[in-house]
Amino acid sequence: MIICNKCGRQNPPGSRFCAGCNDYLNWERPQDATIVTGGPVGGQLPGGPIVQPGPQRHSVQVSVRQRELAVAAGEQVQVEVLVRNNGTIVEDLTVMVGGPAAAWATVEHQELSLMPGEEATSHVTFLPPRAPTTPSGPAPFQISAASRVHHNIGGSESGVLMVQGYAAPSVQLSPHTASGRFGGRHHLTVQNDGSLPLAGPIFARDPDELLRFTVQPQGLQVPPGGRGTAVIKSKPVKRVWWGSPARRPFQIAMHPAGQPPLETEGVLEQTPIIPRGMLPVAALAMAAVLAVGGFFALRGGDDPEVKGDTGTPTPTIEQPSPDQSSGDKPSPSDPPKESPSESPSESPTVHDGGVVDDQGFEEQLTDAVSAPWQKRGPGPSGVERDTGQARTGANVAALRSGNSGEEWNDIIQTVDVQPHRDYRLTGWIKTSGNLADGYFGVREGVTPTGAYAEKKFGPLAAYKKVKVDFNSGDNTQMTIFIGCWSFGEPVQALIDDVSLTLR
Repeated sequence: MIICNKCGRQNPPGSRFCAGCNDYLNWERPQDATIVTGGPVGGQLPGGPIVQPGPQRHSVQVSVRQRELAVAAGEQVQVEVLVRNNGTIVEDLTVMVGGPAAAWATVEHQELSLMPGEEATSHVTFLPPRAPTTPSGPAPFQISAASRVHHNIGGSESGVLMVQGYAAPSVQLSPHTASGRFGGRHHLTVQNDGSLPLAGPIFARDPDELLRFTVQPQGLQVPPGGRGTAVIKSKPVKRVWWGSPARRPFQIAMHPAGQPPLETEGVLEQTPIIPRGMLPVAALAMAAVLAVGGFFALRGGDDPEVKGDTGTPTPTIEQPSPDQSSGDKPSPSDPPKESPSESPSESPTVHDGGVVDDQGFEEQLTDAVSAPWQKRGPGPSGVERDTGQARTGANVAALRSGNSGEEWNDIIQTVDVQPHRDYRLTGWIKTSGNLADGYFGVREGVTPTGAYAEKKFGPLAAYKKVKVDFNSGDNTQMTIFIGCWSFGEPVQALIDDVSLTLR
């Protein structure tokens, strides 16, 4: 049994606090004092305990009532700390908090002065801020009481603060309404103002099934305090030939793991192929075609022979039937054929396959490489925005390596191509003077492993046009890349105005 020194209650072995007065029981007995019993010494009655004084010593003990604490970011939790002077001299102590959780701690009754055998209570409050920079998970702490006179004298006890993270995501689609005859382009921006990471796929849905979508990339990973961007392309299933524009609403949703879906809405305003102002002209042209066709149809119904004034038979002129005469002319009920010179409102870089999106990197909204381009490798590649380094426009991609030894870095984009066609890939490149192993070219498929066609480049003090010619073979998709090797020294290559054309 353990007898409480304060109230005398007997407590079971192993108890730390008294069940009667809640006093701490596990205090150390001074080792340098001798307890004897016997006759009167120093005025003590016979048979009573007599303490023979020993040498002066320091002994401070710290006890934390709860070693494992849990708190949500932005809220607070408090723990009680017991400090006892087990020594033989008076101690002036300072209560302090160390460890990763110390930045969020405040101490109540930080300065203590304890007589030998005396104890005191202090309180420590933890308040982790509600901010993306507050890490979630375990944060160890150590509470100590140190002598203000003898800095090597004191005691301590450790614990763990479990910080519960929070989610604060937001999404924005820009523009909300895109307009075009053949489709539209939208940028989905996901902002993570919480302390938990966001990661999940992105889905686009049209309830009327009148649109097709392309999402690049198909998912985002957004760290706390970060931002991610995806490109959403919407294309109509059917074309609007004339009349008023048609509004096609749709929904975009990101499904982060362990969190509710992030949803937003957008609209494609599908404009007609024939503008409203051209309808009268088209109607007059159609009427003229019908009139000419009707004239020849009537001529085809005359008698096979017509007598002239001289009585000489006039040769029969065989006219084509109405069906034959209109064989190469559009029927009033048929939609007009699309002119080969017409191109979608998105203005693709390449006709007949192989469209390069964001060829001049002008659609990059941050300094980080984002869709439709992708950065790979450990180096700090990014986008130079409005720094005056672009060849044209305001932005240029910057391929960079680190200084951690031999490493490969590249910037890529996957494009659609037509099989068995000859293509030419071009890009304008400028590099640092120490870049010796740069490569520009294409690889096969969406997840390429090796170069299909490439051209090596070295130091380029000014922008130079680099060309790569290749045949697509059986491929329907190719991956454009610009990459470089580095060997412990940072290098840089700027790439601008990338295009892919049929030869």
